Amino acid sequence: MSPIQRATRIEGLFPPGVIAFETRLGGTPEDLFPIEREHVIRAVETRVAEFAAGRMCARAAMAVLGLEPTPIPAGKDRAPIWPTGVVGTITHTDDYCVAAVGEAKQFAALGIDAESAGRLKPDLWHLTLHTEERKALLGMPEEAARARATVLFSAKEAFYKCQYTLTRSWVGFEDVIVRVNGDAFDVTVVEQSRPVAQIQKHWSGRYFADESLVVAAVALNQPLKPPGD
Repeated sequence: MSPIQRATRIEGLFPPGVIAFETRLGGTPEDLFPIEREHVIRAVETRVAEFAAGRMCARAAMAVLGLEPTPIPAGKDRAPIWPTGVVGTITHTDDYCVAAVGEAKQFAALGIDAESAGRLKPDLWHLTLHTEERKALLGMPEEAARARATVLFSAKEAFYKCQYTLTRSWVGFEDVIVRVNGDAFDVTVVEQSRPVAQIQKHWSGRYFADESLVVAAVALNQPLKPPGD
């Protein structure tokens, strides 16, 4: 079994009540429940390792909430199927994996994303960033621009995961604009026809970035606003 530990730095990106665990190593099929193993039975070794690591971290976090070890299978869309009463989110990049969970009575949804620092190279910006976001990167030194672009990308991925829990609908990269302020960010939904816009048009989250890693997190508290409010 791979070593895992409480991820207090990740928990600090969320409101109080979210529990997170992380690991730098992958898991093995022996770390999975049989129903979970079915999802990766034909997968390559690296996919099995990251899938198992995510489930291990999630179970460690749920244990802090007082829950017994339980399977977290994946749906047809590959999203985790959480036990009743729990909301959660899992992410992995390279050899790093983290899972965060909370009680459904407190949170409607959670989203987290981890990226290697500076991952988003300029030739990918037109595929992943809104026109306004790309303009904000112009004139910045290349290293700083790549760092900020990676933060924007990670923030979008965290937002997408959070909203997908509720809408089961994907959102295009051009459909939202991320604006960074210190270690916080705001996400504005600019495509009003998207189902997520019926939940709320403005979302917020926090991130951290160091020399090797960027992690962004978004949480939506209960109760949700009725659509149209």
